[in-house]
Amino acid sequence: MADLGYLIIGGVLWNNIIVTHLLGLFPFLGEQPPTVRENGILGLLTTVTILVSLSAGLILRPFVLDPLGIHYMEHLVIVLLVPTVAAILQIAGRRVDWFPAHLLPRIFLNGAALGVVILKLESGSGAVESLVTAFGMGLGFTVLLILVRAIETRPETTLVPVWLRGMPLQFITLGMIALALKGLSGI
Repeated sequence: MADLGYLIIGGVLWNNIIVTHLLGLFPFLGEQPPTVRENGILGLLTTVTILVSLSAGLILRPFVLDPLGIHYMEHLVIVLLVPTVAAILQIAGRRVDWFPAHLLPRIFLNGAALGVVILKLESGSGAVESLVTAFGMGLGFTVLLILVRAIETRPETTLVPVWLRGMPLQFITLGMIALALKGLSGI
C-alpha cells in the first residue's frame, strides 16, 4: 500500500509529465480557461481520459493485438483510442450541467494523455502499477494547470511588463516549478 502511495506522489512531483517529458504543454499555449475551476476540471477530465485509455490499452494488447500478431499497430490504436475516449466523455458530459464542453478540444489534442498511455504501456510494469502511476501523473498535470493559472491571476502580476504577460510568464513559471521539483527528486 505504501508503494502505491509512493507511485502517486512520484507521479505528481518527480515524474510529472509536463516537467520531465515536456508533454501536455498544449493547454498552456494560447488562451487558458478563464478560471482556476475550469483548469481543475480540464485536469481532472484529462486524468480520467488517461486512466480509461490506459485501461483499454492494457486490455487490447493481450486480447486483441498480440493474438492477431499486430502488436506493431499499438501506437496507432492508442492514437485513435485517446480521442475516442475523449469523445465518449463529451457525450456523457452533455447530461451534466457543469460540464464545460468548450474544453474538450484541449483534451482531444493534449499530448499528456497520449504520452502517459504510451509511456505506461511500454514500461513493462504491471497493470495496477501502471494505472496508479498514470493517476499520479494526471494529478500532477492537474496541479500544474491550477498552479500556473492561480499565479497568473494574482494581483501582483499586474506589475509584470506587458510583453512578458501570457505565454512567456507561463513558461517562466513552469521552468521555476520544474527546477523546484527537480530539487525534490533527490529526497
